[in-house]
Order: sequence, then C-alpha cells, then structure tokens
Amino acid sequence: MQTTTKGYYYKYPELLLKKLAELLPDYEIYFPQPTTWDGKKCHEVNGLFPDNVKIHKNCSLIDSLNILSESSYFVGTCNGPSHIAYQLGVPRLILDPQF
Repeated sequence: MQTTTKGYYYKYPELLLKKLAELLPDYEIYFPQPTTWDGKKCHEVNGLFPDNVKIHKNCSLIDSLNILSESSYFVGTCNGPSHIAYQLGVPRLILDPQF
C-alpha cells in the first residue's frame, strides 16, 4: 500500500488496518512503513491501532521478505511485494486504488 507511483497509493491504509484487525483478532497484521522510496517521501500511517497491528518503520527488505514468507495472506497494491507473495505461494488480495 506504500508507493510513490502516481495513482497507485491506497488512500486509507489506517482505516483498512483497523478494520482488518477488528475482523481478524487472532491474526497479526504486519504493515511495513518506509519513510522514503526512490528518494520520495511516503505517506506515514498514523493513529492508534489494536494490539494485533504491527507497524514496522523503515524495515529492511530482508526483514520484509522473511515476514512475507511466513504470512498467511497478503493485502496490498500491485507492487513488488505482491509479486513476491505470488512467487512464495502466499494468497493475495490486490487493491487497485485506480478503481
């Protein structure tokens, strides 16, 4: 959901994270939070979240890949991590902010 590609940023990640946490209380919701991408500032997720939401600021690619490889599901926009999830066999829900 974090991208600097025009038209591909999901506008309400805070609402989505809270709703997923509410609907899936037995799951840990992981959200990698880069502050910049390709030299551009990323939207920062703010707010109070339920305990099962884990915001990981400025995580390394290796950390994200390790967590993704252990994930039950991927929710995000069509981006690099979504393609990696596919290759790892992780089921995905792709959000297209253009529609």
